[in-house]
Amino acid sequence: MKALAHLVNRSFRRFERMGEAVLGRVGPLFVALYVILVGMGMMAFFTCTFPNRLPMPNALAEIMSLPSIWHLILAVPNAFWEGIVTDASVMLLCSIVTLLCLYIVTMMIWSYYMACTVGPGTVQHGLPSPNRECRLGPGSRSWWRTRQYQVAAAACMKLPLDVELDMICKSQSDKNPLPDKYLCGNPEEDLRCVFRFCKKCKPVTLAKALSCLPPELRWEEKINRRAGVMQQWEEAALAHTDNPHQAPDAPAALFHDQEDEGEHDIHAWLGDKEAKMIVYPPKPERTHHCRTCNACILKYDHHCPWLNQCVGLGNERYFILFMLWFSLGAFIFAISGWPIAYNALVNKIWISTVFPRILYLALYAKAIVMGPAVFILALWHLYLAARNETSVESQDHSHYQKTAKERDAVFQSVYDLGWIRNLQIFFNVGPGMAASYYTLLLPVHVEPYSDGWHWAKCAGFGGQHAGIMREEEFTDDEGGPD
Repeated sequence: MKALAHLVNRSFRRFERMGEAVLGRVGPLFVALYVILVGMGMMAFFTCTFPNRLPMPNALAEIMSLPSIWHLILAVPNAFWEGIVTDASVMLLCSIVTLLCLYIVTMMIWSYYMACTVGPGTVQHGLPSPNRECRLGPGSRSWWRTRQYQVAAAACMKLPLDVELDMICKSQSDKNPLPDKYLCGNPEEDLRCVFRFCKKCKPVTLAKALSCLPPELRWEEKINRRAGVMQQWEEAALAHTDNPHQAPDAPAALFHDQEDEGEHDIHAWLGDKEAKMIVYPPKPERTHHCRTCNACILKYDHHCPWLNQCVGLGNERYFILFMLWFSLGAFIFAISGWPIAYNALVNKIWISTVFPRILYLALYAKAIVMGPAVFILALWHLYLAARNETSVESQDHSHYQKTAKERDAVFQSVYDLGWIRNLQIFFNVGPGMAASYYTLLLPVHVEPYSDGWHWAKCAGFGGQHAGIMREEEFTDDEGGPD
């Protein structure tokens, strides 16, 4: 019976992996389908709904009956000028509404493009950034420390500043000053990053695994190894042994206090044998493994076939903005296009010579179905962002609440800083954050506040959830390689 259950479990897992593999392959088709449908919807709006619902000068209204889209485009400049001369007020209203519609279209296209092209971020490759990240090697200490300062500012805490970084941190805080009052707590302890090892990723060398860690964790590993070697030396000295196996040789680099290390330096203080040892790669908190992408995604939410990639730390902002702008565009199309769609159903004469009737009705039906559906999904993700949760964490936290309740405790997420601050952190806007609120309405790239290892957390929690123990948290290791 046990062997049969194991066989069924393995079969289901293989079937699940086949589905994930298919999902990864058809992703580009979903993206192409979205581009085609939205592009045709925009054409239907500007060729059918827009000219028949918007007050416009006679010169512009007359060119709408031209036989093709190319004739229409060529005739617009002359008609625009004639409209200004003959009826300036109507032309002004028409221009304002046109610019507003083009703005919404631009934000729809831009937010979707960013959600598709900006990667979610992985453990081994970091976050996509127009400014080259410096996670390893010379200058990495300053890079990581600056990110820690940003996380502390997001949590409304103060880290002790290094003299070298004081001007950098001060210039960042001057952009969006923090409130005068800061939360109590110990930032060095409350904001400490933790990690596990991913058993689903391909194993790597120990030197490679350590190169993924932040400097403070690599330094702890180095100090622990140094202390272990010194303890063995002391024990060998006390035993007065001449056995060389009891007094291990340690790499000289292990006793060098070098901070800005590269993978070559890590290899040096590990020693050749230890550096080449095969281990599982590290996986920081809030990271989950995606089988479709075959990578550990920073702040993993889900794999979206419409984006052909995961939604994670690097692109979650653009994912929600895309859904909101798409919902707005579909809502405008559905409301303004209702008379046109009704006319297409009851009248034999179609108003457009450019766009087919049946295609307009199909796209209108898509708008009234997809618009509300995507808007509800956007509201759900905004709700999760207001709780500083991902879709995966929302499910986990429901289980943690039950576990805590069984022992008469109350579960509280360590990442929940209040819904206002959570949304500010999610979009990286507001006091202490990198950008201002108006960037939500502009096509500008805003990087996430976190580096994927350090996170804004509640003060006084010691860096972990309240109500459950760390060993009770889910590890995401179920279903690892056999």
